[in-house]
Amino acid sequence: MKISRIFLLIRALFSYEMQDRDRPDTHLMWVISLSFVAFSGWAYFSEIDRVVTANATAYPYAKLQTVEHFEGGRVDKILVQKGDEVSKGDLLITLSPIQTLGELTIQTDQVAELSVKQSRLLAEYENIASFEVNKNFLEAHPEIVAQERAIFRERVRQRKVEMEAKVAEVDSAKAKLSAAQAGLRASDEEFKTMKLLFEKGLEPELSFIKAEKSHAEAISSLETARQEVIRSQSAVDATLRDYQTTILQELSEVRSNLTAARENIRVAADKADRSELRAPSAGIVNNVLVSTVGGTVKPGETVVEIVPEGSQIFIEANIAPADIGFIELGQATLIKLTAYDYSVFGSLSGQVTVIAADTTTEESGEQFYKVSVQPLTKYLDSNSRELQVIPGMEAQVDIIVGKRSVLDYLLSPLLRVTQESLREK
Repeated sequence: MKISRIFLLIRALFSYEMQDRDRPDTHLMWVISLSFVAFSGWAYFSEIDRVVTANATAYPYAKLQTVEHFEGGRVDKILVQKGDEVSKGDLLITLSPIQTLGELTIQTDQVAELSVKQSRLLAEYENIASFEVNKNFLEAHPEIVAQERAIFRERVRQRKVEMEAKVAEVDSAKAKLSAAQAGLRASDEEFKTMKLLFEKGLEPELSFIKAEKSHAEAISSLETARQEVIRSQSAVDATLRDYQTTILQELSEVRSNLTAARENIRVAADKADRSELRAPSAGIVNNVLVSTVGGTVKPGETVVEIVPEGSQIFIEANIAPADIGFIELGQATLIKLTAYDYSVFGSLSGQVTVIAADTTTEESGEQFYKVSVQPLTKYLDSNSRELQVIPGMEAQVDIIVGKRSVLDYLLSPLLRVTQESLREK
């Protein structure tokens, strides 16, 4: 069919009317004819690729590593940008530590105050004249130590005054007891003498009754004095017990608060450590989601995305519905990355690995079939440089869907116009 078309074209070229024209130069005609035949033969036998071209984007196969901050904060420094290679533990972003350091200072001061208070209470409980603190601690917190020592001296003074009063009551009760004992002894002698004289008839009965009554009163006074001594001594013991109980209660509360404050220090220190956001693994920075120093990071917000080291990249192409019928698995592709000039750095070879079963509607309303293309190499080689394919890079993908001759390529527009012009509406 194509040969007959060439023959008809040559025949039309050499057909002419002899009337009113001169015959062209024979040699020139032969040169033109042979050139045309040679070109037609080359166009007939030479083939070019039939391709489907689509826009595409590079994506990683592996799941992205996300770097987040639990509490959030204000951005202090941004140390990486998209495309940077990072190692595990590399510093990415720092948040302002002002608030965290303030919390840490408050909790540290509270631990210091509670520690000195605990030492002071132990000294009070053990009834020690003074308490000592570590020299370094004293140098770091002199005000707290001075305050607790002042409290210690005042409480010891109050305790001494209260105990002296209680002991004075005991001494007074004991003095009364001694007096009562002496009075009882005298009353006892008087009663015995009066009884003997009364029995001999030397003293009237009234005098004996008075002596007997006085003796009974002396016995009662002695018992009262004894009870007062017991009560006053019990008051001393109760005061000591109450004092010790109060100290133990305060000591228990201080120890509980001290444990909580130390835990708060650990939490605050952990927060301070987390103000430095570091890479969880080696890889390439895929995205930095904060761009302004002084900006705010919300609690739990993703700050940096990292593609793990060694993760393979695939290219996702958007194929128009009109072209999807030509796409098959395994077809060869050329991947031209827009970040690297194709005319300078060339392209990557690849092949079709996945064809979506249905269209995807973009935000613009356009519909495409998602087709995954696997690059056969990870880098573009250019003058001994390996240009890396980074997730998020834009690309143009040429999918080779078949072959066609140059002649068919040249004649197809003419044939299409001819066929459409011969149709009757």
